[in-house]
Amino acid sequence: MIDRQKMLEEQLLRENIRRAIRIVKEKHNKNEDYVRTIVRHLIKEEAATPRYEYDALIQLNHLMSSVFGSTEPKKSGGKFAFKEGFIDLVSNPQDRETFVEFILDFSNETMNAIDSGEDIEDIKRGSKKDKKEDEIEIEEPEEDDTITVSVRDIPGGDLSAEPEADDEEFTLGEDGEGIEIEEEIEEEIEIEDENQELKNYSERAYAPIEAALIDYYQLFKDNPIEDEIILDTTNNAFIPEAEKQEVIYPANTLTERDLFKIFYKVNVLSWAGRYNNEYFNENPVTDVNIASPGEVDFEEEAGEEELDLGL
Repeated sequence: MIDRQKMLEEQLLRENIRRAIRIVKEKHNKNEDYVRTIVRHLIKEEAATPRYEYDALIQLNHLMSSVFGSTEPKKSGGKFAFKEGFIDLVSNPQDRETFVEFILDFSNETMNAIDSGEDIEDIKRGSKKDKKEDEIEIEEPEEDDTITVSVRDIPGGDLSAEPEADDEEFTLGEDGEGIEIEEEIEEEIEIEDENQELKNYSERAYAPIEAALIDYYQLFKDNPIEDEIILDTTNNAFIPEAEKQEVIYPANTLTERDLFKIFYKVNVLSWAGRYNNEYFNENPVTDVNIASPGEVDFEEEAGEEELDLGL
């Protein structure tokens, strides 16, 4: 006959063993879940931060993400300097096109100044100085080229006679020509004033873009690229048709800064097209997936590496 006391001890021992196994298993599962969480986070972070072979494209990606827009759904609705400046121009579609042209012109001036070796602080101060000069610039009145002839000026005319009020003076030129020229000049001045207002607006929007552009553009050296570069934007739904192209740059014909400038323009036009589609199109495109700014595919073909710059 089994001792009752021993039976109780054996049952307690088995229960403790099962409890210990359960605790160890739960801890093991928690550790596994923790590791999986870390791995998933790292994978997601790696996917959200693409890495490129060239410094120029890495810095371009940072620049686009900071002041132009984000392809991440949670961040796409945020405020970006280029986005805010673009979508606030609601009255005239042509104003948005001109705004993009101004941004590209200002950007080229900034990058060219850095390429020429100008001091960074001088570039920033020069930009602010130019803006102030534009605001206080006073146009000198144009001289009147109209020639007035009086009877008193004709040889043999009576110099002592008082000129009559009506018929003794006339202006050279056909009837109404002077009026038409004056109207044309007024129209040109009005257009220039409108462009100047839009230029000033664009300059204010460009200020934070310039600061970011200077920070990123100066970070990498202007090294030559030894690979063949392919720029293909023919399938980019957001770039104007006139800008779509496929160009092949042979090896050693571009530098890193050339690559940055080329793809910078592609990205600016892409973001402008995307915002124009999202905010000003009654039937926006919903099935077009814009790539990460600066995203490129690397392919090896016939032993030579090619860089596809198409979005």
